[in-house]
Amino acid sequence: MRAALSWIFATLMLSVIIHIITIHTIPYAVMHRAMSRMSENAGGVNKPSFPPAPTATSRGVVRPSPDLLYVACVYDVDKNPVRFTGLVPDGYWSLSFFADNSDNFYAIDDRKLPSKSVDVLLASEDQEVQPHPGETLVISPSDKGVALFRFLVTGPAAREAMDKLRHQSGCAPA
Repeated sequence: MRAALSWIFATLMLSVIIHIITIHTIPYAVMHRAMSRMSENAGGVNKPSFPPAPTATSRGVVRPSPDLLYVACVYDVDKNPVRFTGLVPDGYWSLSFFADNSDNFYAIDDRKLPSKSVDVLLASEDQEVQPHPGETLVISPSDKGVALFRFLVTGPAAREAMDKLRHQSGCAPA
């Protein structure tokens, strides 16, 4: 009986350890893989990528919507802040930032912007930066991560106009 209890205890402890390791490492592994693909498509970090319109098999972004066009930017604020700019359409639009563990730490949409353009300066916690007037300063909890611009396409006729507008969005070292 004592041997059985020892095995049960050892099995439970091993299960807890494996669970904790798995829960901690999977978000980083998933983001690392996604950031590698996205930065490869963009030609490096701190450069925008303009993926084609999502289809039923698209998985560059988790659960992509066929009604949205995306601009992806893998950022690295280790040495310099990164500036995100773009024009905002009349319909739904958003810009979301994800840390290297997949946490969404900042998002803004068309309803929260005071104008039809966006200007965000992303910096690390230890960088001393002063944003320009009209620029929003966002502090990233990790040096690397992903930013996603999303543009709603209201119908087939609007796709070309939204595609042109999204190509005016991007990211670059500040």
